[in-house]
Amino acid sequence: MYCDESVAYREAERRVREGKNDVRVYVIDMRESDERREYRNVRLLAEKLGFYIPERAWNNSKYEYIFLHDVPDSAVVSWTDFEASITL
Repeated sequence: MYCDESVAYREAERRVREGKNDVRVYVIDMRESDERREYRNVRLLAEKLGFYIPERAWNNSKYEYIFLHDVPDSAVVSWTDFEASITL
């Protein structure tokens, strides 16, 4: 998941252009959640664990976070579905 909304939307649009189906961006606000979760920045976690992030993934990794287990439903405040536009 991304901490920057514009990056999330750009990535969703890229996936749709590449033909992916069922693309959705969720807006998550952990302050709204009634449950606690652990989450970490991907770059910092990779550095701490000694993992290499490939160059093609490096730019987006600046904004990526990973949750331990799952994102609580109560933290989801909205979402946007993306569909491929049909050109004839």
